[in-house]
Amino acid sequence: LEVFSRQTGEAFRVLISGYADRIDLYDGVLRILDYKTGYVDPKEVTIAEIEQINDLKSAAKIIQLLMYAVMLKGNPKFATNKSRIQSGIISLRMPSKYVIPAEAGGSNELSNDTLNLFESFLEEKLAEIFNEDIDFVQTDDAEKCKLCDFAGFCNRISL
Repeated sequence: LEVFSRQTGEAFRVLISGYADRIDLYDGVLRILDYKTGYVDPKEVTIAEIEQINDLKSAAKIIQLLMYAVMLKGNPKFATNKSRIQSGIISLRMPSKYVIPAEAGGSNELSNDTLNLFESFLEEKLAEIFNEDIDFVQTDDAEKCKLCDFAGFCNRISL
């Protein structure tokens, strides 16, 4: 992604990578799927508008699924494929549900408009992260710390 520094206006590139558990073509739909061993609430992968990501209590799963779709969209191997794109989760605790699709804007197909909006959201967040004028601070919501991978580093809670 190309990110612009708010201090200098200078552009810099940020490489984002990840590994989707499964990418397949099913009934003309290019699907990007992630397996989860735990319970997945469909609300965790549903968002009315991209701008609401900041307001979600738990946005990790929808961000991960949208991120995979953005990365796939930028991959020359798949960019020429005119297939519809879906991203979703296969929860091993909910085999009867099989695929829990990511939904954005009321659709489980991820349009170019939706992916472009998410890409803009990412660029904005990355510009904020790399902005030297903004300090990193702990969240005000200590409940988030219970599931944080970095809880041992910040000493907010004892493990």
